Amino acid sequence: MFAHSPILGAIISLALLTGPSAAAAAAVPDSMPALQPRTTSGIDMNAACRWQYDDSYTSGTIGSGCYDWMCWKSGEQSGGLDLNAWCRHMHGPQSYASCSGGRYNWVCNY
Repeated sequence: MFAHSPILGAIISLALLTGPSAAAAAAVPDSMPALQPRTTSGIDMNAACRWQYDDSYTSGTIGSGCYDWMCWKSGEQSGGLDLNAWCRHMHGPQSYASCSGGRYNWVCNY
C-alpha cells in the first residue's frame, strides 16, 4: 500500500487535469488558416490564342482597353479570346481571368 502524501496527491491531480484529453485538445488548432488567393503575373495572349485556335494564330489588339484583344491568322481577325477558359486550362477549374487598368493588365486568379 502507498502512504498518502500531499506531493503524490498533487501529482495525481495534475495528471488528471492535464491527461490525454487535454493533450488531444491542444493538438487541434482553433481554426484553419484560409487559403490565400493566387494571381499570375500576366497572361501570355499569344499562347492563349494558339491554345484556343491553332499554332498559326497570334494575338493583337484593336484598342487600348482590357477587352480589345483578338486572335489573328494571316492578317484576318478570327474572333474573341476566352481568357477564363485559358486560366482554367492553365490553373484548374476554379480559376478565372480579370483585368483592370488596360489591355496589358490581364491576370489569372486561382
